[in-house]
Amino acid sequence: MTQRQGLALGGAALAVLSLPVGLVLPSIPLALPMAAIGAVLVGLNAVWARRWLDDMFRRYPHVEKKVPAWLILMASGRQKRGAAE
Repeated sequence: MTQRQGLALGGAALAVLSLPVGLVLPSIPLALPMAAIGAVLVGLNAVWARRWLDDMFRRYPHVEKKVPAWLILMASGRQKRGAAE
């Protein structure tokens, strides 16, 4: 349980740190993979984060359309809505 909380906290730290990295190093595409890895770590290791992501995607379907299907599958453990359509 402690390991899962540590991974979730590390993922949240990666997601938060991706913003300053993106601002400081705009020519090096490093911030987007950092944010994606952070979101996956948080989504896989924290139940509250998975619920929060699902609620956000339900409230704002246009955001879910912009996110790649593999990221939604890894972060929330479900298929992208509207992928079969």
